Amino acid sequence: DVYLGNAFDVKGERTRTDYRKIASNVMEETYSVEVRNHKDAAASVEIVEHLRGDWEILSEPMDHVKRDSHTIVYPVEIPANGSITIEYTVRTTW
Repeated sequence: DVYLGNAFDVKGERTRTDYRKIASNVMEETYSVEVRNHKDAAASVEIVEHLRGDWEILSEPMDHVKRDSHTIVYPVEIPANGSITIEYTVRTTW
């Protein structure tokens, strides 16, 4: 789910673009999160991702902020009438 708060003119879409099962208890997934700003002014947005199990980010376009053991945040500034896409790969072990 993508929670956008009360802003009706900021839209988001999250898609899993790749999945690999490495072992019976290890998987790698790549996610793409696109946030579009339809306002006439820039918007500050936090892209919040909840991860499960023991996880490791393998690739990402910018450093994330680790909010707690299962939550990462990408704080981004989206230009007026623009969009931003964050794509990251995570390896999860359980």
